[in-house]
Amino acid sequence: MTRLARPGVDGSAWNQMIRAATGAGGRREPGHHGTPAQRLAASTWAADYANAARDKKFVEPSTRFEALFDAKLPDLVDTP
Repeated sequence: MTRLARPGVDGSAWNQMIRAATGAGGRREPGHHGTPAQRLAASTWAADYANAARDKKFVEPSTRFEALFDAKLPDLVDTP
């Protein structure tokens, strides 16, 4: 496997950035933010929620959206 080199970034730091950007790593790692399937499920849920809004000019308060997302999160994380 060929590794990409970046000027001024050592291999370890570069690999950490790639892992964080792609969500690679174990679920308990601080940089983990979901598998590609989980991120797709979360973004699809959010897009469907936005598209279902009757008033497209209304901005949902962030605290309400956060509560809705947190309630849905267990289903999204179950995505393979």
